[in-house]
Amino acid sequence: MEKTKLVFVPSPAISHFVAAIEIAKLLTRRDDRISITVLVMQFHLDSKYGSQVQSLADSVSGLPISFVYRPGVEVSLKASSPANFFSDLVRAHGPPVTDAVAQRRSSESPR
Repeated sequence: MEKTKLVFVPSPAISHFVAAIEIAKLLTRRDDRISITVLVMQFHLDSKYGSQVQSLADSVSGLPISFVYRPGVEVSLKASSPANFFSDLVRAHGPPVTDAVAQRRSSESPR
């Protein structure tokens, strides 16, 4: 039986990350043909983010959920207005996310 492989890319905010992990747990518990890779974008402005992410990663032990940690992308607080900061941050992660997904696809055997 072939597995369906999904890649989750939550925005680098803990509330989005928690929701993505809860959905991943729900999906993988309901269907053993699903495996999920979660791309973790480091978020340098929140000192608790790393430990919260690790705690959530520990909570999926035994499930087919893996994590790929990507370095954070710097977005200047001065260059971005407060209203646009988060969308600028997500947009800046676009190229690294594309690269990470391409690397995952190329490392798997062809179907």
